[in-house]
Amino acid sequence: MNAEEALQPNDVAKFDAFVFGGILGNVIENEDGSYGSDDRTSEIRAAFKHRRHLGPWQMTTDSAMLYTQKVLEHACPLAEIPGIESPEFERPRDCKRGPQDASDSVCMEGFRYMARRGPEGEWEPILPDAATSMRKRLILVDHPFREERTREH
Repeated sequence: MNAEEALQPNDVAKFDAFVFGGILGNVIENEDGSYGSDDRTSEIRAAFKHRRHLGPWQMTTDSAMLYTQKVLEHACPLAEIPGIESPEFERPRDCKRGPQDASDSVCMEGFRYMARRGPEGEWEPILPDAATSMRKRLILVDHPFREERTREH
């Protein structure tokens, strides 16, 4: 997020390796509606002389790798890659686990995911296979044991 230059297709000839990720910090909504973070990666940034960014958004490591692959292997500029900011993920319809009052969705506020057209023509975020299968197992609800634990601390 804090590199001066965005990743470009011609960077494929300039680098032999890429380091992904940072130290997860808090996602902060700025006054202008954009998102930033508390930049907990700043301590290790000096170790990297040549850095590139993928835009001003937070991303999962899987998403960052997917964007990098699209830019470098497919020579596609970042600005031309469709994405969804702060996507809301619904619990899959075939998920039968959990109480009836379980939350039906979760919003990844401040994050960006690469997008593709869904079966009805709508934009949908691209998730890694492991995340898609995990969503089917997750129960998006505050369980009673979490409430008890909170009260004790």
